[in-house]
Amino acid sequence: DALFAKFGVAAHHAQFIEYDMVTLYLIDAAYKGQAKYREELVNMEAIWEEKTLGQLAKYIKKSPIITKDIKDFFDEVRDKRNFLIHKFFVSNAENMLTEAGIDLAEAELDNIIELFIKCQSLIRDTAIQLGKEAKLFEVKRLI
Repeated sequence: DALFAKFGVAAHHAQFIEYDMVTLYLIDAAYKGQAKYREELVNMEAIWEEKTLGQLAKYIKKSPIITKDIKDFFDEVRDKRNFLIHKFFVSNAENMLTEAGIDLAEAELDNIIELFIKCQSLIRDTAIQLGKEAKLFEVKRLI
């Protein structure tokens, strides 16, 4: 049961990373002048919330305001998210036959969760910094 609970926690963080990446996309769009008013951002958000993590990462990779190290980190996170959702249980099927194997699978989930939490923190810090640089928090512009 603990293994499945940890998987749920990891999936939870993966979903929030996708949502947070939409925030980075919106800040990038505002920074580039593609959205000057709050309503434009809300409309863009509705479109981009339907995108996959890969689509969001691909767009963010093209952003001139996101640093290369952050873009590379997003690649690692995307790969871990895809492994988690598409291959984790298949990859650990044999491990799940023994208590020691379950412990290994849980440790792997702990590492994935730690990576995802680090990513969420990085996205939020980056979003705040870029938002300040683009003056997105000025009341008259977007809020």
